[in-house]
Parts: sequence; C-alpha cells; structure tokens
Amino acid sequence: MMENFWSALNQVGRVMPVIGMFVGLAAAIIIFFWFMSKKNEGRFTGLPGWLYEFFQFRNYIVEVVLKFTYVIAACTLTGIGIFSIISLQLPMGLGFLLVGNLLIRIIYEMLLMVIVTVRNVSQINKKMNDIDTKKMETFEFKKPPLPKMEDFIVPAKVEVIEQESQTVNEQTETDKCCLECGKKLQEGDCFCSQCGKKV
Repeated sequence: MMENFWSALNQVGRVMPVIGMFVGLAAAIIIFFWFMSKKNEGRFTGLPGWLYEFFQFRNYIVEVVLKFTYVIAACTLTGIGIFSIISLQLPMGLGFLLVGNLLIRIIYEMLLMVIVTVRNVSQINKKMNDIDTKKMETFEFKKPPLPKMEDFIVPAKVEVIEQESQTVNEQTETDKCCLECGKKLQEGDCFCSQCGKKV
C-alpha cells in the first residue's frame, strides 16, 4: 500500500513541473500584457502598486541587497579583526579591522554610485518628459498681426513727408492766384488788380 502511494506520488512529481511551467507562462502573459500595461500607471496602491513598480524596474532591489551585504561584510571583518587582536595576532587583526573595512567600503560605494547615477538619470528623463507634455498641452497657434503702412516707411521720411504736406497746405491758404492771368491776389481782394476778373 505504501509502495503504491510513493509510486503515485513519484509519477505526480514528474508531471507537476510541466504543469507549473504552463501555469507560470500563463501568469507571465497576464502580468506583462494586462498588469504592466501603461494604462495602469498610478492605478494601483499598496501591495499591487509596489508590485507594479517592481515589475517596471522602478525600485532597484540591487541597492538594498548591496547595503545589506555591506553591513554583513563590515561586521564580519570588524569581528575578525577584534578577535584577532584579542588573540594577539595584531597585524592580521589591524589588517582586517582597518584595511579590510576601508577596501570593502570603497568597493560598495563605487557600486552604489553607479546605481544612484542610473536612478538620477531616469528621474531627470521623467521630469523632462513631463515638461515636454505640459508644453505641448499649453501650446496654441497665434495668428501673427497684419503689417501696417508705417512698418514699410522709414520714420525719418515720414517726418519729411508730413512737413512738406504742411507747407503746401500753408501756401495754398495764403497764396491765392487769379484763375485768368495767374497774378497773386491779396487777402480780401474781390477783383484781380491786373486783369479785373472777379475772383
């Protein structure tokens, strides 16, 4: 009886990985095409929101893992160094305590600088995209104003033309001539003094 149970369990154990593979593929298709869709941006909160950010690679786990492994490495090196000094192995203890901690710190800082640089560049790109979309939304086509006649005339010439027209008007008002002979008439004359024509 027990042998039959173990043989049945063994046969099921051979089939289960295949079933798990198909279930995993179906879940991957659903997650990628439905859950990770751009339409779901900002839609989820709590654990689904964290999962959405996780699948979109917006939260870097590498940073957390690096910090955790640094703490483990630093504490281990410090412990080895202190206990080596206690056991009178002074050079090895100081090497682990000082040099080991310094080297491990430099290595982890360089790795974290790469991660921080990538994160800052992605934030700058996101802000630039937000600015571009706002500019596109606020952009309106404005019709340029029609040109005026003054735009085509040089200002100095305008003044000269105005002065000439003013002097012509003054001359026509003061210098009246006889229509028959062309002699200049005095103000108040009713007849021309040369030809006697009535003005």
